[in-house]
Amino acid sequence: MKKLTILPLVLLLILMAAVAVHADRPEVFQDEDIEEDFQVVACTDSGHDFEVWDHLVGHQNAKGYFDNEGNLVKVIWKFQGVDHLYNRSRPDYIAKGPFNLTAHVYPHPDWSITIENVVGVWWNIQLPGKGAVYHESGLSRNIDLWVDGEEQLLEVVKRAGLEKSDSETLCEFFAQ
Repeated sequence: MKKLTILPLVLLLILMAAVAVHADRPEVFQDEDIEEDFQVVACTDSGHDFEVWDHLVGHQNAKGYFDNEGNLVKVIWKFQGVDHLYNRSRPDYIAKGPFNLTAHVYPHPDWSITIENVVGVWWNIQLPGKGAVYHESGLSRNIDLWVDGEEQLLEVVKRAGLEKSDSETLCEFFAQ
């Protein structure tokens, strides 16, 4: 019985290898280091007079995959690095945590809409004695609309994983 199962499997693998040979090789679209600052929390909402910002340092890489006719059918985007959260009025006091994401992006032929399957850790900020105050990980399946080259979230079709966003504790930590 095992031989009858293995033979079709081997033939299927040989056929898949032959088909893969005809597709174009992946093309690297993006391979760059990133360093940027952006606001995460306005602590004025919690009665403080400062904002918490993120100094993100990371690397992103995107590869495009093509079908036999040379049409782009999938992009795999990887993004990893470290978030460094800080009080803008005291930038030497930092809470940091790593992130690591992989997105499989399936575009409509005219790139007006994409379907994205994103897995990994978006946020992982842990504070001494408090544990995770900003944490987001798991899977997100999104439909995005593209207008003038800008991505706009149209719908989150599926979200599974962990999410925690404790802005008040984060603000108290940076108020010290």
